Amino acid sequence: MGLSNKKTGSTEDKVQITSWEALNPEFEVEKRYTQQAHEFLYWKRGRKDRFCTYICQFDSQVFCFQSINEDMTKSIVSALNKQSKDKSFDYIWKRRSKTILDGLSIVYDKNLLKLVNTVVHEFEGLAHIILACHFVMKSTNTNFWVVNTLINWDKRVNDTRVLKTVVDNFEPKCAKVVCGDFASTPQESWYQQYVTNQVVDVYQSFNGNLPDYSYNTGYQKKFVDYIFLFGLEANAIINAYIGTQGADKIDFKAIKALPSADLPSDHFPFTALIQF
Repeated sequence: MGLSNKKTGSTEDKVQITSWEALNPEFEVEKRYTQQAHEFLYWKRGRKDRFCTYICQFDSQVFCFQSINEDMTKSIVSALNKQSKDKSFDYIWKRRSKTILDGLSIVYDKNLLKLVNTVVHEFEGLAHIILACHFVMKSTNTNFWVVNTLINWDKRVNDTRVLKTVVDNFEPKCAKVVCGDFASTPQESWYQQYVTNQVVDVYQSFNGNLPDYSYNTGYQKKFVDYIFLFGLEANAIINAYIGTQGADKIDFKAIKALPSADLPSDHFPFTALIQF
């Protein structure tokens, strides 16, 4: 899916990133998701094909997936490489050590990007995790970090503060795009601490507001998924949208529960086109 540029600059310094919580099929989906048909929940009963078809609509060079296992990641990478004429995707996957169920993956176009370094940070006593990749654009030598995370705001440990501290200390000191499922809403105090401390919420900054929710299981609807910029101003955002076409094309009130025939996860994907 192509995007119209809303900012001038070198085409070679632009990267499109899609972040999506993928819903690991090894969870007890029948117990946790009671309003969805089984074919919408289970990876091997049709969701795999729908997921791969959906993700191939994006013309992104980097994908960050949360709550995903390695087999799912391999299927996605295979689908992307089959349909791409000019990209060659590879991936990094990291299991959450506190659980055997899932982890994080960063999928990237190795024709465009050189992977220089990978950093993993796990939160003591919790199944929360940060997976970060330091990339260099091969054509321009531009350095940047992509940070993928699955965490929760908890007053006892304040994961979001820990995340910011960890990310701020990455070397080299360059722009960072932080994606993930934060399991926390913008109404909680951590969000204000972020956006008042030189952290840019990509979707809100570009669109002026937030969608009704990013996560809908039928019994719970929340906005919990974000793409943040560390070390870049809001004018670095060329485009940012939810789903495949943006919030104005989605009837949020009409969606009873996710996953569905149209969206193969319980979360919406978020995409940002960034000028470095």
